[in-house]
Amino acid sequence: MRAVHGWFDSTLPPSTDLQNDEPGWYRPMSVRQGIYNSINTATFASLAGLNDFCDVQRAADAIGLHLGDGNDKKIDLSTLGNILGSQNVAP
Repeated sequence: MRAVHGWFDSTLPPSTDLQNDEPGWYRPMSVRQGIYNSINTATFASLAGLNDFCDVQRAADAIGLHLGDGNDKKIDLSTLGNILGSQNVAP
């Protein structure tokens, strides 16, 4: 299993706490609702509950998910920001 890089913990410089774009979304919700509405905390919480984070990378590779820059480079999901959608991707 590869190491996961990135963190969201304001007690560790230079990190900040994981934030949502809008304040009204800090509440329980389904995974589907969280992903549909692009809620960072819901996405992160659902992934944190997995036993093997590598399954996410394997699934992305299996469906051909890659960076949208035209070079067909696989997206590296060992970086938490990429899991939350920081990269331009193409299916």
